[in-house]
Amino acid sequence: MTGFLRGLAPGLVLAAGLLLGAAAPAAEDGWAWPLELPRRLSGSFGEDRGGRFHMGIDLRTGGATGKAVLAAGDGHVSRVRCSAWGYGRALYLRLDSGHTVIYGHLSEYHEELAAEVRAKQHAAARYAVDLTFPPDRFPVRRGQVIARSGDTGSGPAHLHFEVRDAANRAVNPATLGLTWEDATPPRPARLLVCPAGPDSRVNGAPAPAVFPLRKDASGRHACPPVRVRGPVGLGVEYTDPEPDGPRLGAHRVRLAVGGEERHVVQYDALSYSQYRHNAVMYHPYLGDLGRFLLLWRWPDNRSGCVLPVPGDGWVDVGEEAREAVVELADFMGNRAEIAVSLLPGDAGESPAPEKAENRGAGQVTARSLGAWLSLEARFPAPEPEAPLLELEGADGARQAPFLRTGPAVFHLGWAPAADGAHRLRVTHPRLKAFAVAPHRVSRGGALALPLEGGGRLDIPRGAPFGTTLVWASGGMAAAPGGAPFAEAPLLALPVPAGVPDPRRAGIVSVTDKGRRWIGGRVAGASVEASVDGLGTFAVDEDTAAPRLRDWALEDGAVTQTRRPRVVATVSDAGSGVAAWSLRCGDQWLLSAYDADDGRVVWERDEDLPPGPQTLTLRVEDGAGNRAEFARRVVVGGR
Repeated sequence: MTGFLRGLAPGLVLAAGLLLGAAAPAAEDGWAWPLELPRRLSGSFGEDRGGRFHMGIDLRTGGATGKAVLAAGDGHVSRVRCSAWGYGRALYLRLDSGHTVIYGHLSEYHEELAAEVRAKQHAAARYAVDLTFPPDRFPVRRGQVIARSGDTGSGPAHLHFEVRDAANRAVNPATLGLTWEDATPPRPARLLVCPAGPDSRVNGAPAPAVFPLRKDASGRHACPPVRVRGPVGLGVEYTDPEPDGPRLGAHRVRLAVGGEERHVVQYDALSYSQYRHNAVMYHPYLGDLGRFLLLWRWPDNRSGCVLPVPGDGWVDVGEEAREAVVELADFMGNRAEIAVSLLPGDAGESPAPEKAENRGAGQVTARSLGAWLSLEARFPAPEPEAPLLELEGADGARQAPFLRTGPAVFHLGWAPAADGAHRLRVTHPRLKAFAVAPHRVSRGGALALPLEGGGRLDIPRGAPFGTTLVWASGGMAAAPGGAPFAEAPLLALPVPAGVPDPRRAGIVSVTDKGRRWIGGRVAGASVEASVDGLGTFAVDEDTAAPRLRDWALEDGAVTQTRRPRVVATVSDAGSGVAAWSLRCGDQWLLSAYDADDGRVVWERDEDLPPGPQTLTLRVEDGAGNRAEFARRVVVGGR
């Protein structure tokens, strides 16, 4: 038996050699809660994390680090990972039940395990390690302290707790009997009603519509009746708020129409092979309108949380009014309900005004809805003449008039029938010029899209979810923003003339919030990088080395101990800090980097040599620029 459990008498719980108390932590179905703190969450299982699923639950630690972290069951430490990013310091327990439990963002490990990890880090002269252990190296018992909570990888302070089954699927901890505090029901905010295609209508238009929800006398959340024609889909924007701030996700969302179940989302198990499929759990193209959980299955969405229901969630009321009911339940069983009446038919076309009142030009906008476009022409005043859509390309040449949906508003839905390039132009004497050239990529297809200036976007075969429309939108830009991909496209942009060292060049994403470094590799006269989505891009040259913002030890300082506090804060405005190293003379020092605030902190796990010493911090950014900073100190103390 190793020292990890040495001296553990039957029925007692030891942690780092300390007796925790007479009673073991409360357990459900053999599972121990991982903290000796109130059971409160800051993140729930399966919730939306910017296009990806959250594969565990986040436990609150009161804003503090260093809280005891307990083993969920009997088993052994199978793996340890240390990184400045992601889960930070992470620990993997392989339980006797066959489950694997991951604890993330830890500040430190159990004493003996910490010594093993430090030894491996020193041997590699590297903070980042990924270590595995045999079952007999670090056995643990349920309720044993195995680590301390922290804020490593990404803050603020909390504990990420994730359970995986024998098939490596992430599992909802509530299905294992674990419970936590939650007395607040989900709070629906808005309802989305979206046409399934260009021939469907929502309140008379081939365009999505959003309706605020209000709680009625019955306790349901409702909105005015909606007129629909043809198949439509529903979506809901909601939160599951905690009284003091955090917003969680629902466990189960169910759609029923006329009492018949149409769609069910239930977060109980998630596969890492469908990790990116969360991008189509929410409507990918309507981010400017809200974040709507879809109550229909987007094409090629194979997420296990979408339960098999006939019809994939689309609703066609035909000639009869139907009531749609959406039920939301959180993980502790608190519930909310939405009800909306869906009425058959169009709202009726608005009468055309007798004469044009427009002195300014109207404007056309195109919204991608996946396999088709919803076009809107909006004039500043009532307009008697409908715009005309002129089409050329893979489907041949034809024209189509817009549908009047208001005195000054017209709509048209367009879906190409054939893969390939299409050219659309909207004409009207009182409209600003509008043209777009989308490429249709069918399910399982691929596309090499040329961009201005010699750029290229390569969409791999099978990357799109269902049929997708993609187009160049001027300069080094590709649209539509929000287009979801199961596999990242490859973007290649030419290195600008005058860049002396292409190795310092990288692709950046350009938004109204600024420029975000993506990086990439130089291939001939271009820079190539995988991109998560479409948008506006550029090639930047990063020739500026990282900067030192602060160093807690002043130059010439005399320390009172051989393990002084060494904290330096660094920054890099371009490609970001990618690597660092701290030394005392020739001695490598184990230090951690906090990517949130830029601090490099020495672990103080060994003595420094006494007398005059030089501390050297080397920092490298994502473009390969390096900087070196030094402090001369006199190490005193014992």
